[in-house]
Amino acid sequence: MTVNMILDHLFIVLAAICIAIVVGLFLGVLSYLSPAARKVILNIADLLQTIPSLAMLGLIMIVIGAGKQTVIGLSLYSLLPIIRNTNLGLTEVSPAIKEAAMGCGMTKLQSLFRVELPIAFPVVFTGIRIAMVNSISTAVFATFVGGGG
Repeated sequence: MTVNMILDHLFIVLAAICIAIVVGLFLGVLSYLSPAARKVILNIADLLQTIPSLAMLGLIMIVIGAGKQTVIGLSLYSLLPIIRNTNLGLTEVSPAIKEAAMGCGMTKLQSLFRVELPIAFPVVFTGIRIAMVNSISTAVFATFVGGGG
């Protein structure tokens, strides 16, 4: 029984973190590329982070229903560190490196995926690690609202 509970907890966290990584990286890159979108994306992510985790999980359970929908709440709660660190990592890439990539004939998109993201990876991974730790600790609250874990 204890092993099943641990596996259930880990499954919820793994599913939530996978969703958060995909969505967070996309939104982080989008916020890096578009200054207009940056403000909106970061404000919404900040707002989601200010909602207490138990309250967010409870609201999602009321709206969606009981079950494994805890994954949605954990994913939303994990977005901020991934988005912020992706944006920060890409912003901190040296302009000289970006210019060198353009000098080698790379397009903006090629430079982003072949040069800037690999250089920014340590900072991006730090955001993923923080999101993972948050998800593991927050998933414990899922049992209080009937969401497994």
